[in-house]
Amino acid sequence: MHRVTATSSRFVQLVLLAALTAGGCAYQSRTEPVPPELLMRTYNVRRDQSDAAVTALTAALQGAPKGSRVEQLSDGRVLLVAPAEVHAGVDALVRGLDANKPIRAAELDYWVVLGEPAAAPAGLGNLQEIAAALQGIVASQGPMKFTLLETSRLSSMLDQAASAQGNLVQVRQVVSVVAGVPIADVALEQRLDLGGQVYHRNLESRVNLKPGELQLVGQSGYARDTRIAEQGPHSTVFYILRGAVTRGD
Repeated sequence: MHRVTATSSRFVQLVLLAALTAGGCAYQSRTEPVPPELLMRTYNVRRDQSDAAVTALTAALQGAPKGSRVEQLSDGRVLLVAPAEVHAGVDALVRGLDANKPIRAAELDYWVVLGEPAAAPAGLGNLQEIAAALQGIVASQGPMKFTLLETSRLSSMLDQAASAQGNLVQVRQVVSVVAGVPIADVALEQRLDLGGQVYHRNLESRVNLKPGELQLVGQSGYARDTRIAEQGPHSTVFYILRGAVTRGD
């Protein structure tokens, strides 16, 4: 029995990485029947890469079942008749094409959370969205009672500054790309009015963004009144963010 090896499937993915530009679609052959164990689909390929794509797919089909073939169509598409596992590799590549497009914009969610020393962790149930980050804080700094002070969402184009002013915190951000990695320069200013005395807490940080992941970017002391503020903070404010990037041509 003939089969297409995993090595051949991987070879197809590597060579087509720079070639495929859109998903496949069904194609009905008018001349050659397709054996039941094979699938026929077409894929859009950049014209300057179509020859290389056909060559790579032809090499990958060596040893494949009889009837497997690849053709370059007159409209630039590539027709592939092959076992399902070959198509699966190509489909995965197509779905992942956006990940190779340049970053154009970013959206960051911010949470400003108060942590007060406690006998046991508390408040996590009200902050399920960031519970994982809070549990990490408890593991490293001990049990606390958590209270959400403010949350903010801020979008910006690449290399463009953006800011948002909330009730307690002002957020500023600039997202850039360094060596292909998204980097966020963030600045948060917390304003506290304690008995008529205004206190400011400032945080500036450069963060290697990990899209979709919660990241603790800093912390600062917190006091509820001037007496405690003068003695030193007994509680802590934590600054947590989660980023997402938008890619495109």
